[in-house]
Amino acid sequence: MKITKAALKQIIKEETEKLLMEEAGYPITQELVDDVPDEQLPTTMSLLLDPGAAEVYTPGTDAATHIQQPDYLEKTVPVQPTPLTIPAQPPQETVPPEPAQETVPVQPTQQTPFFSIQNRGGSPNAYWSLHSNERVAREALAQGAPMGKHVQSSAEGRHMRVAGLKFDPNRLFTPEGGRKYVEKRMRRAGPRSRAKAEAVLSNIRDQELDQMLPEEGGAIISAHNSRASARYPGGKSLYQHEKGKPITAEFHEGDPKDLIDFIIITNKADFDRAVAENIPFNALYQPWREGQVDDGSGSVFAGQAGIPYFNPEVRIRKGALPKQLAMLRWINSRPKTEWTSGSY
Repeated sequence: MKITKAALKQIIKEETEKLLMEEAGYPITQELVDDVPDEQLPTTMSLLLDPGAAEVYTPGTDAATHIQQPDYLEKTVPVQPTPLTIPAQPPQETVPPEPAQETVPVQPTQQTPFFSIQNRGGSPNAYWSLHSNERVAREALAQGAPMGKHVQSSAEGRHMRVAGLKFDPNRLFTPEGGRKYVEKRMRRAGPRSRAKAEAVLSNIRDQELDQMLPEEGGAIISAHNSRASARYPGGKSLYQHEKGKPITAEFHEGDPKDLIDFIIITNKADFDRAVAENIPFNALYQPWREGQVDDGSGSVFAGQAGIPYFNPEVRIRKGALPKQLAMLRWINSRPKTEWTSGSY
């Protein structure tokens, strides 16, 4: 059964009057409700009635709270907002990061009163420049040995000055050689002065020699230059030593027209490689042998310590630098050789 129009208006009047009286204090009269045209009734109802109270009326229940909506009253269903959808981005192609290249930091130069030492990394070799007046050798090492440990002496020309003693830095590397050199240079000095000079050379060896050595498996490359002299007008040749004595019985004549340019080698495997590859340079094998003269040089020290040693030596003249650079390229191509540092 449907509720009549009159009953509906009565309900509207009563409920509206209660609402307005509670909220605004303005009573509504029957005339106000009766004056509402029929065609506006649904709209007026929607404005006055609480939407929550507009329920379907069921006979036998309280009509004030259960109102059957007319058939012509459209039920409004709130429109839910369409959720914003963001289209999925295609997966980005991931490029694996480039593997970090191993870099070897350059160590700061260690400056001492006697030597400047810098480890540039990248090579186990140690490159020695002991005489500042051998400018071709220094330039060859600067260009031909960009890596490894670089050692330069503080010598002015060929000699250093320590405790009043002017000496060749290539004569201090062994105790016996240092002692003989002091005796020779200070033969007019007293025993106390000579002992003092020997102690100075010993202190240099103890404090700095370890820092000058190559890493295990590397070699000492001590580059030198020779000059013409009154004794050797054409320069000291491959076969000459002090007073013209033979240097060695084993040699490789890779450049017989220029015997004043050569490579001294103390390690047998390195010398054998030079012979096998028939290098275009003269080479001589000069190992340490018992009974040999100990002059305190780098080659004698390396031979005693079992450290591979090379002395690429060329006479200063036109074309000397390219030749010494070629020697260094061959030396730098050597494989690592097993030896234990500190064996000396």
